[in-house]
Amino acid sequence: MTEELKFIPGKTYLQASPQERTKLIFSKDWDIREIEKLSEHRKAGRPIIEGQDENLLYRDVWLLEKIAETTGFRFVLLRIFSGDKKRWTRS
Repeated sequence: MTEELKFIPGKTYLQASPQERTKLIFSKDWDIREIEKLSEHRKAGRPIIEGQDENLLYRDVWLLEKIAETTGFRFVLLRIFSGDKKRWTRS
């Protein structure tokens, strides 16, 4: 907790089970937005990153997509998902 009443999850909070975390009661005055940034609260899909770090996020994904293209695995996925590209691509 900071002087500005901002809760920053620490080691104890992060190591607590989800059941233990639900038992916690935070004052309405506290800023608990940092909890929402934790991975368990993120929505499905890729995060939006802009600026200098934008391409760094996708280098491993890019590599796997290139391997899938080269080996023909992309074609296999297309057949498995009956042509529904939205289920296995980002577009």
